[in-house]
This record gives sequence, structure tokens and C-alpha cells, in this order.
Amino acid sequence: MTYTAWQVWASTEPEPASEYLAKLTADAGNTARWAGASGWVYPHLLLDCVVWTSTVLVHKSVFLEAGVFDPTLRIGEDYDLWLRASRITPILRVPRPLALYRMHPASITQSVPEKNFRALVVGRAIRQWGYASPDGSVADQRVVSNALAKSWSDYAGAHLDAGNLPAARQAGVEALRKDWRHTSGLKVWVKAALKSLASPSKW
Repeated sequence: MTYTAWQVWASTEPEPASEYLAKLTADAGNTARWAGASGWVYPHLLLDCVVWTSTVLVHKSVFLEAGVFDPTLRIGEDYDLWLRASRITPILRVPRPLALYRMHPASITQSVPEKNFRALVVGRAIRQWGYASPDGSVADQRVVSNALAKSWSDYAGAHLDAGNLPAARQAGVEALRKDWRHTSGLKVWVKAALKSLASPSKW
């Protein structure tokens, strides 16, 4: 299985300008810039979904062993699959930007999430396989906990901005459960609690 580097492209336009592509192409040979996790990447995946699906090339035998997308996941079904794949094969990165990831206001990743899918997917992997990769490398549990805490504080912040105060408060608590040192989780919980006190009907 392989994947490539990619460039995040924030735009509402359907196609990039030729000047933008020319600049990206000129920088494509800078392999140091486009380097990333490669090999037995399970510990890296516990921290972030370092593999973008649109860049993947994978032999079908991986799907036969690891399975396919989990249709119960509205978001994160690719993340879940690459975690499973990382248990049975090295995943090699091509350090060249061969795809653009367009970010725009209507993107599903920009909407308020109904669940913390990142925590769901990573938590499921940890319960099944722990922190160790098949090659013997081990993810730092404290760093993973901090990453999960951040996912909860980000989730809390999204719901706080949307006015969903109970979800924001609960997510703030979950952030602190993952890592009590995560101050962002505490801050968003305090903000949600204060707003709830000002609007008792939202408590």
C-alpha cells in the first residue's frame, strides 16, 4: 500500500489557477518538505490520519484481510480502514504532492460534527491493538492521550459555537478525562458552563 503527499487548497473555485499549479509543480521535488510517515505507520495513525484516501494505491489483498469501509461511520471510515491496514502491511509514502485537498465552506469537514469520530475510531483501535505496531515500535501513550483530548476540545468548541451547550460541556469533560493537563478542554468547558448558567434552559 502507498499514498502520496498532498497540498491543502482553500478555495471556492472548482479548478486551481495555472499559476498555482506551476508553483506547486516547481516545489514538488523538495522531498524534505513533502516527507511524512512511511512504513509501519500505526503509531503515527493513532495521532492523526496521515493517509489521505484520494492518494492511496493499495493491492486488493489488503482489503481481503483488513476488510473494507465501515458504513456505520459517517466520517472517519477511511481513517478506520487505514488503521486496520496498518496492522497487516507497511504503508509507504511518496514524498511528492500529487493531489489537491480542496477546503471550502460547504465541506462536510467544516460542519458541526454529530459525533467525535476521531476519538471513536482511534479509541476502537487502541482497545483492539493497544499502542504497539507490528514492527515493535510503540506510540507514546501520553502523546496519544493529548491528541485525543484535543479532538474532544475541538469537538466541544464546534458545539459551543453552534450553541449546543450540553454537548460542549460533556465534550470538555471528555477532553479532561483523556488528559487533565489539556487546558483547552478546561477553557471550553468553563465557557460552556458560564453560558449555560446565563441561559438555564440550555443546561
